[in-house]
Amino acid sequence: MPRITIIELHRFSHWIDNLGFDSEHHVQLMQAKTYRILQEYLSKRHGFVFSCDYGNYIALSNTMSKNDHIELKNIIEKEIGLKTRIASIVHPHPLTAQLIASRILLESSRDFYYDEKDEDEIVLMIIRLRKHDMLGHGTSVFEKFTDLMIQYASLLNIIQSYGGIAGYLGRSDVLAVLPLNSYREFTKVLPEYYNVGVGIALNARKALALAKKALKDSLSVKHEKRIVVYSDDKVLE
Repeated sequence: MPRITIIELHRFSHWIDNLGFDSEHHVQLMQAKTYRILQEYLSKRHGFVFSCDYGNYIALSNTMSKNDHIELKNIIEKEIGLKTRIASIVHPHPLTAQLIASRILLESSRDFYYDEKDEDEIVLMIIRLRKHDMLGHGTSVFEKFTDLMIQYASLLNIIQSYGGIAGYLGRSDVLAVLPLNSYREFTKVLPEYYNVGVGIALNARKALALAKKALKDSLSVKHEKRIVVYSDDKVLE
């Protein structure tokens, strides 16, 4: 079961509303700084993080200890100056894990919760939205971005229906976190113009590296499959 962690900057919207009108540049810089701190800390401990709305982040924190999560909370509060709340849940379904974590933060006054259950492998996918790449060179930057967001929104609904969660990586790539028992069924319903790299490992950084390697192979003219799965450097599919 993967460990899914919600990191909340407490009363983030309230903080923004009280900055004044000429403040958006400051907000954007603070968001970039927060993301950098989180990503650097998690990557050093074999994790990964993506943002939901810059006031809330989802961390894939397999193999990170309770003390690691407490230390991360303290670092964010010191560097950013906002109260930070963390709920970390272990569950077979990433979608359910983040729901439980969100409920804990929403319905209780506690600032920290760490699920002590044992973890196992995490399944990460990088999905290349090839339809977006196929748009002509004459298409404007904004038109390409609009098409990408439409595809992304549609893909999110499918991912959630299989118990997964997702984040946008940039370019034409989407990161999906799927349950170990349903990721194969999920790949069967994806449009044929998507390429998918799947990585399975005990920590998120390793799984993500395997997924990137698998995606590269799926795009190779020498490879016959558009969906490639790696687990501990072994080809499963």
